[in-house]
Amino acid sequence: MIAEESVRECLNDTLDVMKPMEKRDNYRTLIISHNSLSSGSSNGRTLEGFFWCWRKDSLAQIFFASEIPDTDVCSKFFRVTDMEVLKATIFSEDAGKEIECSSGSQTRKSSSSRIEKVLHTFGKKKTSIGYIARNLIWRLGSKRLSLLNRWIDLFDPEVVLYQAGDYVFSLKIALDVSRRKGIPLIIYNSEDYFLKKRFSLNPCYWMNRKAFVRVFREAIENASYVIYSCELLKEDFDDFFETPSEVIYTSSRIEPTFRKKDNTHFRISFIGNLGNRRHVPLIDFCEELVKIDPRLYVDVYSKTSIDLNRFDSKGLKFHGSIGYQQVQEVIAQSDFLLHVEDFSKTTKRDLRHAFSTKIADYLSSGKCVIAYGPVQIASIEYLLRNRAALVITEKNEIEPSLKSLLRDVTLQRFLSFNALNLAKKNHNPLANCDRFKSIVDTVIKSDSRKVLSTRSKNLWRE
Repeated sequence: MIAEESVRECLNDTLDVMKPMEKRDNYRTLIISHNSLSSGSSNGRTLEGFFWCWRKDSLAQIFFASEIPDTDVCSKFFRVTDMEVLKATIFSEDAGKEIECSSGSQTRKSSSSRIEKVLHTFGKKKTSIGYIARNLIWRLGSKRLSLLNRWIDLFDPEVVLYQAGDYVFSLKIALDVSRRKGIPLIIYNSEDYFLKKRFSLNPCYWMNRKAFVRVFREAIENASYVIYSCELLKEDFDDFFETPSEVIYTSSRIEPTFRKKDNTHFRISFIGNLGNRRHVPLIDFCEELVKIDPRLYVDVYSKTSIDLNRFDSKGLKFHGSIGYQQVQEVIAQSDFLLHVEDFSKTTKRDLRHAFSTKIADYLSSGKCVIAYGPVQIASIEYLLRNRAALVITEKNEIEPSLKSLLRDVTLQRFLSFNALNLAKKNHNPLANCDRFKSIVDTVIKSDSRKVLSTRSKNLWRE
């Protein structure tokens, strides 16, 4: 039996990582990613977690999204958007500019012209022709990046950290900086684009696929180190590459709190993305929940185009999207936190390596986590393997499993205890920051590190 004192002791240990971190001297690191560092967005917050204990003046970032960064870990930013590269190519001028950090509570989009909005909408659809067009814009504009190159030279990085995406142009930029400066390249990879190969009669798909696979393979093989977001992703990539690698999970600085005892009813909250058909298992869960008690419901906080308001009478209350500060408040006020994944064959195939960034926050919160989804998806398998949540893998198990959980305080404490210990082990911001620093130290000091030759071929000609 897990006593409440044991859970409180684990909670207090976890709170120690929330104390202000000592800033240390580090190697100058250049981050290259599509999104900016951020305390709110998932991609930005994942990268931010590597640098919470680093000095600001040892970090700089290049990013490509039309947004303004919001972070406490870095103050040097250079943004180059597709539209800026296109304009620079047409009017023979330099693309990109240095950007100041936002003073807001989370990353915000910068103002965009109508053409930029059209390009952004077109790019979000991620069609084969869209990939080719975007990569072509950057290839044509590669000679218009002199401002960027001077900015890089002024910062004089000692190592490059590239957050892997699915566009060839950003891979080429990371490789080019590593080659030109003669410095090691570290890749953070949370996606399985390289592993996904689908049947298609579209020649544009195969043209883009061939170009991406070739450049991605070159990047991984020339990298000094690769960091993966979960074990399953690392295992599958290790079948293709011998580059040294390890897993660093997303960090969280959510402060753990005990379940409030003054709630009239249990408060169950779902927070996060409802894409990839997650609304289907969510609705199934809510319909089974009201069979236990018609007064029970799930508070849903998400940005979605799906009309969830019509399900209010079926155990679901939809509140729309909220900022990260509000996310932390909702988590603190909740009794249980819900995570769901879709059961369709397509989803199980496409999200096999998906590891939701909110898992770190859930586990660190001290609340009891409930997960409903197929075990073939990485996040569900992770929670089940570590016994850190009530994991339900069949619809007919929802009602009996929830009944047992809601009545069994000992089981709730057991799961919360395991979750906090798992957060302390894998999602501790100080420990993860130290692990990343150790990787950087190793690749820079190692005599055998891979550094691209300054006489390497011109990547943009391919």
